Amino acid sequence: MLKVANLEAIKLLLLEIPGLVRLYDGRDATFRVSVKEWLEQTVVECEKNRMSVSGELSTLKGKMISAERGVLPLEYLSLRAKSVRRALDAMALDILARANQSVNDALKPSWSLLADGEKLARQIVTLAIKKGTVRIDAKPEENWRSVSNDSDLGGYATALVGLVGLYDAIILVDRAIPEVTG
Repeated sequence: MLKVANLEAIKLLLLEIPGLVRLYDGRDATFRVSVKEWLEQTVVECEKNRMSVSGELSTLKGKMISAERGVLPLEYLSLRAKSVRRALDAMALDILARANQSVNDALKPSWSLLADGEKLARQIVTLAIKKGTVRIDAKPEENWRSVSNDSDLGGYATALVGLVGLYDAIILVDRAIPEVTG
């Protein structure tokens, strides 16, 4: 599983896609350049996390470059657009959709584990608050130490560490405190 911070960095990149589609909808001349820049940022982030999807994203970017140089990939030869720019923009939109799908597919297992970890963290915090083990004003490490050393909660804390790792477990428990208390 990817670390929470890395998942969130990739999620932020995915959240840029609606803005890119708005550029396409507004027939903005910077649309293709923006898609290529987004692809490059996403490739870099995926490479940092050793995700194999970075190769697929690089290939999609290569198809865009090839088309801009005048050689349309076979699957786009049948595009019926009134201009070359429209055909290239349509291809860039399709590549963006493929990239989005590929990244989301690659992240599904991590998102699933994170969701399970968040659920377990909320359960741990609910019990910890009832027992008085967790303080709202305490540092995350102090709360984690209290939870993991508690005889009733220690097993759950160990399960959370096994699911997401120690540092992400601390983060998830810390984030669950305001959710449960507020």
